[in-house]
Amino acid sequence: MKFPMNRANMKLTLIFLSVGVCMAKKGVMFETAEIPFMDPKYGTATCYSNKYNATTFLVNARVNFTTDLPLDSVVAVDIYKLSDNTYKKTALSMKKKICQFLDSGEYRIMWSSYMDERFNIPKKCPISKGYYMAKDIDPNRLVANELFNFLPSWSIKVEVAITSKNEPIMNMKFRFKVVDAY
Repeated sequence: MKFPMNRANMKLTLIFLSVGVCMAKKGVMFETAEIPFMDPKYGTATCYSNKYNATTFLVNARVNFTTDLPLDSVVAVDIYKLSDNTYKKTALSMKKKICQFLDSGEYRIMWSSYMDERFNIPKKCPISKGYYMAKDIDPNRLVANELFNFLPSWSIKVEVAITSKNEPIMNMKFRFKVVDAY
């Protein structure tokens, strides 16, 4: 039986496809997390991971801002896909003033109660001097909260850069594989 593609059927098809994509569960095979650069005039930062059990790594990050982050600070997130043994930049990227990002719906959609338990990162501006951390983050718990479910099953590198007036403040890098849940 063939269905005519009228407006009602098109809406139903789009809803079905959207639900199907949103229901697809992904897993993360963690590889590395690092903070290769932090301008000392803004503070210090460390990032490390530790093996929790045979299949799970927990990621920890600590940042001690010794001065307030400038209100004009920009955050840029770029996602790279491993292809032919080289990470190649994808169209999945974002660049916004930090304050705009914190106020945006994108940030609120990403946030979850799991993250509330483990992050003390500010959810709005200003980002004042102080000690901030992400403690014992299980990347697969983030996936369970659908943070990564929109990504294809790729080997991925995520680079996060914070700048002010095009001067680097801090860089972070994460490498992992997004895999279909099993």
